[in-house]
Amino acid sequence: MVYLYFFIKWLVLSLIIMFTAWLVPGIEVKNLGSAFLAAVVIGLLNTFIKPLLLMINLPTNAIIITVLALVINAILLLLASYIVPGFKINGFVPAVIGVIVMTVVTVLISLI
Repeated sequence: MVYLYFFIKWLVLSLIIMFTAWLVPGIEVKNLGSAFLAAVVIGLLNTFIKPLLLMINLPTNAIIITVLALVINAILLLLASYIVPGFKINGFVPAVIGVIVMTVVTVLISLI
């Protein structure tokens, strides 16, 4: 049962990546396989690297943490685009817009 939960979460993130690439100019996903691989890489980066980067910013206030979290997520998305063949982001601004779109879609899906 736990495996099904992770598979569904992985599939949904892959579809969110495809939707974001369709919506945001500057983000390209060659095929669904690239989106699946990007979802795995983004999940691993968020699991292992993001907490370390957020700990660096621990003593700052909430607004700065929110902005920094947005920047960190955009950097991790850019890093994933360098790692995953067929997943390309053309600059920092499309990465930030992509993170915002992915966050909004994820929140909307979690409300269902």
